Parts: sequence; C-alpha cells; structure tokens
Amino acid sequence: MGVEDLQRDLGVGGGVDALRADLLGPSGNGWPSGMEFLGPGTHAAPSGSSQAIAEPGSEGDVAPPLVQHGPFDFITALSTLGSGGAGLAARSAPPLLRGTAAILGGTLGGEAGGQIQGAPRGMGSLIGGVGSAAGEGVGALWKWLSNAGIGAKANINEAQSGALKDVIDTVNPSLGGAVDAARHNLSPYLKGGDTAAAIQETALGQGGKQALGGAFEQGMLNTTLAAQGQGITSPALEMAWRRLPSGLDAAGNVVDDLAYQTYRSLAPAPNGTFSASQAEGLLARLGDAAFKGEAGSPIARGIGGLELRQLYDRARQETISGLPPQAGPIMDATRREFAGGNALMEATRESQAFQGLPNRVMLNTPSVQKYISDNRAELQAKLGDEGYRALTDAIYAGGQVGTRDILTPGSGEALNALRQVYGRGQGGAPQIVGSAVRTAFPNIGGQMTGRGFNRVDPAVQALLDYLGIKAADQFTSGQPVKLGPMPGQ
Repeated sequence: MGVEDLQRDLGVGGGVDALRADLLGPSGNGWPSGMEFLGPGTHAAPSGSSQAIAEPGSEGDVAPPLVQHGPFDFITALSTLGSGGAGLAARSAPPLLRGTAAILGGTLGGEAGGQIQGAPRGMGSLIGGVGSAAGEGVGALWKWLSNAGIGAKANINEAQSGALKDVIDTVNPSLGGAVDAARHNLSPYLKGGDTAAAIQETALGQGGKQALGGAFEQGMLNTTLAAQGQGITSPALEMAWRRLPSGLDAAGNVVDDLAYQTYRSLAPAPNGTFSASQAEGLLARLGDAAFKGEAGSPIARGIGGLELRQLYDRARQETISGLPPQAGPIMDATRREFAGGNALMEATRESQAFQGLPNRVMLNTPSVQKYISDNRAELQAKLGDEGYRALTDAIYAGGQVGTRDILTPGSGEALNALRQVYGRGQGGAPQIVGSAVRTAFPNIGGQMTGRGFNRVDPAVQALLDYLGIKAADQFTSGQPVKLGPMPGQ
C-alpha cells in the first residue's frame, strides 16, 4: 500500500507532511508543539530547555557522581603522593608501622586533593584512606605468599647467606676471596644457592685458615718493614708479659720447655721495647685472656674480666701509637682484619651452624643467632662497632640480638609435606589433611626475626597504592573501575 492509498483510506489530505503532522504532532517528534523528546524514560521539556524530568525507576533515574573531575584529578595525585612519601619516610620501620604511615599519608593527601577539587568534606580522605589500605593489603599478601610459597625457604636462606658473605668480604677481603674460590669446588649435584655451602667449606676446610694466615703474615711483614727496627714502649704489654708462666721453678730450672720458650721469645729488649711481632703475640694472648678467661690464656689467672679488657685496650692503643706513623695503621688494619675474620670463622665452625639436607647445605640461622648472642662482647671487640652492626643486621635482619628465627623442616620444596606424611609414615589424619596446605605453602610455619626478607619493593608498593586509590576514586565518580587513564588525565 502506498502513501497515497493510506491518505485516501484515512481521509487525510495534504500529502506526507500533513500525515506526519496528524500522527506525530506539529513538532514532528510525537510531542506537542514546543516540546522535545529527550530519550527513553524521560518526560518532555519545553524546547530550548536543558532540563528533563525522569520517570522514577527509569534509565534516566541516575544519581549524580559523588566526585566531579576537572582537567586534573587532584585526589588521586595527592593521595598517591602522600601515601608514597609517608611509606618512603618510614621504610626502615617495622612493616605494620610503615603501612600505617602510608595509609595515613594517603588519607591526608586525598582530603587535601578533595578540597581543591570541590568534593564533599571527608570524601577525599575516604578515597585516599581506602585506596591506600587496599594497596597496602595487596602488598602484605604479596609478601606473605613470597615468604610461605614453594622455594621461599631456600630463597630466604640464600639471601641470609649472601648477607653473611657480604660481611665477610668487608671484614676480611682475603677470606671473602677464599669463599669465592670454594664455590668452584662444590658438587655439581648441589641444589639451590651455593653460598652457604661455600662458607661452610671455607670455615671447616683449609681455605679459610690459609687465607687468614697468609694475609696476616703479609700484613705483619709490611708492618715490620715500615717500622724500620723501631721498638714499641708499652707498660701494658710488659704487664701482660710478666703474667705469662716462665716455665721455670723457684731454683731457675726449666720445668715446662714450651712455656719457657714462649716466655723468652716475647721478652722485651734490654731497653724495654717490644718488636711488632712480639707486640702482636702478647696482644693475641691478652685478648684470649680478656674474652675467654683462663681457658684462653694463663694471663687471666687472678685478674677479673673487666680489668683484663681494660688492659687489652691500653696495650692495643700503646702498640699502635708506639709505632712510626707509616707502620701503625698497617698493623692496626692487619690485626683488625685477622681478628674479625677469625671471629666469623669461629661462628661458622659451630657444629650446628649449617644444616645438611639431600643435595643442599643451608645456613642454620637460629644456631648462628644463638652464638652471636652468647658471644656478643667478644664479637663486638674483634669486629669493631661497624663490623658487629653489619653482622647482626645480616643475621638478625635488623632484629634484636637474642631473638631467633623459627625454621620449618625440610628445604621448602613442594613435596616435603607429602614425603613426610606418606612416604615416611609420619603423622596421622590431621597431618594428612594439613599436608595439602603445606604442599602449596611449604614455608607457612616459618617466622623470621627483624624485618624479614622478600619485602615488597618500595616502587612496587607505591604502584599498588596508586592503583588502589585510583580504583576508589573511579568508584566514587561513577566510572567503571579500570587501570587505564581517566577522562581529563
């Protein structure tokens, strides 16, 4: 049927335009003249007006966004700046305190941005606080997974062993070189990191002794050459010498040949001075007496520990100052490196300092931590304040000396729990159920003292905080939550 036929049947004249006017109204849009159709779910409004009256429950019944964005999103920008800045400032604090500081910084920054942007009072702080908290929560979960998951124990142990190796390199470079050389002689079947195995081989094998002895002999030779025959006058050294057993009886007969030879070899010259090598020999014996008592040297007989340590300090200072200016620093560095290196080797020679597993050697940190705690005075004296701080930071991760790590059994592989429960027949039904969890998270029971390891990188944490803040900001502005740029950014 054509338009003309329709017109004829309806009795409407005037062509197509007249028909449209009769059906749709004079305005041609289905609304009375002077009104406009603004979309589904809306009433009409007078032409020229920008207002539309929405029907309740219709698509047009949309609440305005809580936050209006202009050309620049101040809330996201200042929240991220506040969260990242506070987290960076508190980076050395415990994780909970650092996270709280980041959330507080994000909250304050968000409120400042909201005031600039014209948001309702409290809206900016809500966005910044919730978004920062979400980012910090994701970071905490990330850290937990990286510390409890498959291979986490081996990775943490290698990091701790590497930190100890850095201390060895700093305290005695020759000893550090011996550890590096030991890596080349390890078994090809060794799994995981090789730092702990190399340190153990150096401490218990000949490599460590040769490195320490060779460096010390060379240093003392350099000291003697630099001294050019000048002797050392030291009342403290003479007192220490006189306290050595002479090996003679009351009649002057030799009754202990070894003691007699030692006593004679360390005797001062007729002018009362000691050579550099004699001074070192007396200092070594005096140091043993000061920190180990009579078990270390007979010099300690009848003298208290505090008095011995004071005597040792005086003797060391008089020795270094009694040498020529070019020789004193050489001897001081030689003694410090030898004493520090030997102290580290003694700590790692302890019977439980390492844990041997199938094709693995791991540093047994609780045992090393106990050794450091029990011998802290001696270690501090031999390593010096700086070396001692480096050692405790490496082993305790900044924690208090006297605390301990709690290690999970095994090497942290995925099959550890299954081997223990099924293959070795250990444990009953509860352990069988728990083996599923421990298969996915083998290191779930481990606890590290101090700041721990596998911390989220500050840059990554700042990014997580930003994404959390941005998601919260987009939600309140009525936009779909996405990671891409927002309008106006």
